[in-house]
Amino acid sequence: MKNFAMKFYDRSLAILWFLYILALPFTSSPLVAKLLGGTMVATPSGLILFALLIVWLLPKLWQGMTIPQHTLSLFLFILIALVSIITGYWRNIPAFKDINPIKENLIGIITLVMGVCFYFISYLWLREKNQKEEFNKTLRLITYAGIIIFIKAFLEIVLWRFYGRYPYWFKTAHNLLVTGPLFENRISAFAFEPSWLANQLNLLFLPYWLASTFTRTTAFKIRVWKFHVEDLCLILGSAVLFFTLSRLGYLSFLLMLGILIIKGTVWFSDWLQEKILKKIPGFEKKTFKVMLSVLIYSIVLLFYVGLIFTAAYALNLFDSRNADIFNILLGNFKLKQYAEDLGFGARLAYWAGGWNIFTRYPFLGVGLGNAGFYFPEKLPSSAWHLMEVRTYFYETNMLLNVKSMGFRLLAETGIFGFSAFITFLTIIFLIILRLLFAKNKFKQFMGWMGLFAFCAFLIEQLSLDSFALPYFWVTFGMIAAANEIRFEDN
Repeated sequence: MKNFAMKFYDRSLAILWFLYILALPFTSSPLVAKLLGGTMVATPSGLILFALLIVWLLPKLWQGMTIPQHTLSLFLFILIALVSIITGYWRNIPAFKDINPIKENLIGIITLVMGVCFYFISYLWLREKNQKEEFNKTLRLITYAGIIIFIKAFLEIVLWRFYGRYPYWFKTAHNLLVTGPLFENRISAFAFEPSWLANQLNLLFLPYWLASTFTRTTAFKIRVWKFHVEDLCLILGSAVLFFTLSRLGYLSFLLMLGILIIKGTVWFSDWLQEKILKKIPGFEKKTFKVMLSVLIYSIVLLFYVGLIFTAAYALNLFDSRNADIFNILLGNFKLKQYAEDLGFGARLAYWAGGWNIFTRYPFLGVGLGNAGFYFPEKLPSSAWHLMEVRTYFYETNMLLNVKSMGFRLLAETGIFGFSAFITFLTIIFLIILRLLFAKNKFKQFMGWMGLFAFCAFLIEQLSLDSFALPYFWVTFGMIAAANEIRFEDN
């Protein structure tokens, strides 16, 4: 009877982990949103996370499972966030319509704790399993989740591009799965909006598939000639990202590719130098090598600049928001006007508002979730000329947010909270470097996956400021677990 109970328990945990990963594409489930009071971030993975926390993590901690020291910065960050909320009430939080600051503080703390739990569950599950096969199972599940995204995204592309509308049955099915609307000329799959889809692709799916393709490491046994499943997923994932028309999403992916381009350029430069020096005897001097390197890198740089301008021109053809993208070349270039012309002037204003709050309350900020209450005073004067800002302030009952995790941390938790979180990110980056220089091929693959996701996060955090979206937490948790497991070389 005891053996049966243990088998049932283990099988139940395996099913929960299966659902936990497979539900990652869903950011805003209507059912979960109703349970949580109508929040935009309502991922079913959060409910499964809670189940794993209760039936697996807490019993494991009770039995003596250790918490790694590198996560102390996360606990410190949560503590600072709590202190910032408490001190925020001492200075009398400005009133804004009928919005209750206590509710915003609770949402801020709950989403932060949820994000940290995403990290711990992903990290500790894989660490405790201590098997490469468990990593491969998880990576396969991530690919299956990506295929679910491909199916929905493909239907959106076909229906809109070929028919110019979404039929009633498709809208009904979409509304059952996602609280966000369907978009004209852009796809969102199971995310609340297209930029959220780009966020999940760039922070979890594409880093895995790109690292797999680059290192020729696969979690699948199936191959078609020399091609892996991940190779096809990388192509399809890149296509889905393209149709999101998310400009920061494009920039994130280009940064990932840029890492490989830099690596390829260094290799090409060394190879070309070696070939030339062999054919031209007598030019072994160091000065000549330096001049040759400068010439090669200059040519490659010009090629990349041309490539970027070509991509920008192509982007202009597909997305009317980019009609003024080349105005940056004009002699009277002004950043604020340029941002407004490209449709992200409001976002620049929100960042400036967050920075202004930080400069006024630099140590602990104004409290997690409170930045929006200070926006009427701290937004730059130019923000009030923007239609988006005026609409949110005068026609909705919503509290504006900073729209950037970095600026939000500064505004709401001050330099102390920002430093604690940056410490965590620094540790993750050092873990990534350690994996990249490991002798084991699988660890190197995980290192590349982590590096791509880390670089994408630096861009994506400029667009989203929610701790509750699980994608970077899950990826960083997997990276940290890979660092602590001894994988045997094949």
